[in-house]
Amino acid sequence: MTVTPQFPEFELNDHRNLTWQSSDLPNRYVAYFSAIWCTHCKPTLGALDEVIPNGSLLVFNKDGRDGYSNISKWHTEMESGLNRSLPHPFIHAPDIALELNVTPIPTVFFVHNGDIIQRWEGLHEDKDQIREIWDSMR
Repeated sequence: MTVTPQFPEFELNDHRNLTWQSSDLPNRYVAYFSAIWCTHCKPTLGALDEVIPNGSLLVFNKDGRDGYSNISKWHTEMESGLNRSLPHPFIHAPDIALELNVTPIPTVFFVHNGDIIQRWEGLHEDKDQIREIWDSMR
């Protein structure tokens, strides 16, 4: 019997100091892991932003080192780099990244009812592929 991995439960604050709890999330969402310093990660976030609805994409910082936890600054820099507003929560979450063994970035998890349906590592810009996976999780 294969056990589907679960996304860890969490309660964390975002760049606006709003609290996000895994138990309050919709039944399907996308968790995007990156780091404040990762400039090559922008295209993946840009593609996800265009496909995934507001409230269903969470942007997690995996880097817990000192000097890399200013999530508000990261949010502002990503908006500037993508030249558009990003309504998604930016959350400092190195412990979740560690629990999920997130090493390469970006790493993206498609989650349905708490189950990790798919994990991507590295650059992904194909909006049709993102949409296909998102729609399959209904």
